[in-house]
Amino acid sequence: MVYNPDDGSILVANIDYVGSIYSTSGINREGLFLKKNDGDVAYERLQAQNKTSNVTNSSKKIDTYLELFQLVQKSANTTELDKNFANATTTIGCIINVADKTGAYSYEWIPGKYQKNPPHEYGILVATNEFIDPSWGLEITTPGSSSDTGQSILRIINLFLMNNKYKESITPDVMMQIISTPISDGGPFFPTYTSYQMVVVPENLTIWFKVTNYLMNRSGP
Repeated sequence: MVYNPDDGSILVANIDYVGSIYSTSGINREGLFLKKNDGDVAYERLQAQNKTSNVTNSSKKIDTYLELFQLVQKSANTTELDKNFANATTTIGCIINVADKTGAYSYEWIPGKYQKNPPHEYGILVATNEFIDPSWGLEITTPGSSSDTGQSILRIINLFLMNNKYKESITPDVMMQIISTPISDGGPFFPTYTSYQMVVVPENLTIWFKVTNYLMNRSGP
């Protein structure tokens, strides 16, 4: 769904499940892209280890998905989004990945606190459904074990390995190949955990979708 506001804010294409009215992914006319990953399990682990408590600003009714939409609507680039993110609020644990034509960042976010992660070696930014910033003090689970929820750590490792294999030669077509490679073949694709996939090039506002084995290409907004 495309929102074309008349209040001076930025045109946004909201990308989500058919029939939904919330925002977990979006790209605006200036080429800023945002994607949310679930981080509830990591947040629960933080709470269990008494690293944090569920404290929010009770004077404000918080809707995380509306906050995400407004970040895309009011930010022309990652620099502006970073400033706006400092004032955003959430009631859940999540991982917010953002990118524009200049670069990308990932925010590991819980109520009242977040950690901002820059790209890793070779300029790759990898995020699944686990908090990996060491400042949280969380013990990293064994990759592929029963405690590795959604195979998140294993998928991160596989993505790094595939990046090393294709470094400096990644195109949209190569990225489609990477994210479609099953975990069993050394990739990140987890059939029971992946509902849809997308490859985005913020610089030219192009998005490729893969939903139930159907590939389509759309340019916009």
